Amino acid sequence: MDFIERIAKVAMEDWRERRIMLPSVVIAQAMKESGRGTSELAKRANALFGIKKNGWTGKIYVKDAVEQRPDGSYYTVDDTEWRAYDSWEESVIDHNTYIATRKIGNQTEPNWKNVIGCDNYVLAVQYLQDAQYPYATSKTYAESLINDYI
Repeated sequence: MDFIERIAKVAMEDWRERRIMLPSVVIAQAMKESGRGTSELAKRANALFGIKKNGWTGKIYVKDAVEQRPDGSYYTVDDTEWRAYDSWEESVIDHNTYIATRKIGNQTEPNWKNVIGCDNYVLAVQYLQDAQYPYATSKTYAESLINDYI
């Protein structure tokens, strides 16, 4: 089973059961963020989405993070703690749960609440980045998901 088929299987099953994230968006994010399963996080931590620890009580993997500032410049955060998993399938399920439940700061509702159940991939991707706290620091993240992966 190739990368896309493997991720699609769990993403579609989770969409049928919980209707959190549209499978096409989950697959696109997994492809982009893990280099189709070839990134260091994907290989060593089974982490396809690069979700930082953020209160996670499970396994972690430590490596530097490269972030983008609003002005477009980049910086590195040394020794960043990332969520780690026993399988890629577990990574997909946690990613969707994270999207559905993550509250940041004083939020009373999940940061990405508009993504939940959205069945239009363009809107879902926009909701990821237009939330109070964007999903990714990359200024071209949403555009890339739509144009390069979906």
